[in-house]
Amino acid sequence: MKRNYLEAEYISFLCSQMELILRAGIATSEALPLLAEDEQEGKTPLAEVVEMISKKLGEGYTMSEAFQATERFPRHVTDMIKLGEETGYLEKIFGQLTKYYDRGVRIRAQFKRAVTYPLMIGFMMLCVIGILIVKVMPMFKSVYDQVGGNMSGFARAFLDIGVFLGNHILGTIVISLLLLIAVSIGIYADLKRGVSHIPFIRRMRRKSGAARFAAAISMGISSGLDADDSINLVSDIEFDNDTFNCIEKAKDSISRGDSFADAMTQTGLFPALYCRMLNMGYRSGNIDSVMQEIAERMDEALSEEIDSILGRVEPALVMGLSVLTGLILMSVMLPLMNIMATIG
Repeated sequence: MKRNYLEAEYISFLCSQMELILRAGIATSEALPLLAEDEQEGKTPLAEVVEMISKKLGEGYTMSEAFQATERFPRHVTDMIKLGEETGYLEKIFGQLTKYYDRGVRIRAQFKRAVTYPLMIGFMMLCVIGILIVKVMPMFKSVYDQVGGNMSGFARAFLDIGVFLGNHILGTIVISLLLLIAVSIGIYADLKRGVSHIPFIRRMRRKSGAARFAAAISMGISSGLDADDSINLVSDIEFDNDTFNCIEKAKDSISRGDSFADAMTQTGLFPALYCRMLNMGYRSGNIDSVMQEIAERMDEALSEEIDSILGRVEPALVMGLSVLTGLILMSVMLPLMNIMATIG
């Protein structure tokens, strides 16, 4: 059953506000009601959550208990807050949670850009072709009728399509919009599933999952947990199926006595270079900084791959539009030019 957790951007914002409140030494009993009031004005889902947290703190709940009582936060968030309470680094924990969820928001925005931009270009292509066959092709037909010529089969097919669409313009618009919505929903559903059926999306989801996992492990270790406890903590985070299976495989290896570095190497979640970095960090005791470095590098690699895909898709779509438009016009113009030459 899917839980009604807050979106990543809201969790990030609330954690950043909590960090600011704690750093400034402001009493939560004073700050949270003001924050709830601001959120009510903005009509965001945070208003009710902040109100409940403030109420629970007033009833004597600890910070982690108050967050947990809302049932709007993943378990690793409340566990991290509890760890901050126990170690006295609550402000630091909220800062780390802010950075972690900021990364998630940024990655999600990259995915949206990678999917929506080609859809927009494709939709514009269809509009251009639609105008060409509905408005332009009938003009050429009248010219052919005047000179007594016959259009090519290719041109005639497009003309028939244009006449049909022109006679059913409202239905055409409705069907086109429904198809666009259906494709968008299908891709969105594919993104939401644990396993994507679109190869490049699955590859990017795996890179995204690996980066988020590395960042979460770094956050846990830098907060005072060891690597083994950190991997148990982050297992509650929602990952794609590939990343989740790798994490479960690593947990099994650790339970059999393997080190964290060896267990992660066996999963194949990280490239070989990063596995060597992980092993070196594990031996030197700097595994938190190494995992943070891995997370940042994988984020950069993901951004570069998305930019590369978009850089190839745009010219390919434009070229496809140009070729198709040229074929349509040539199928009409070449026979017409032959007719005019014969008449002349």
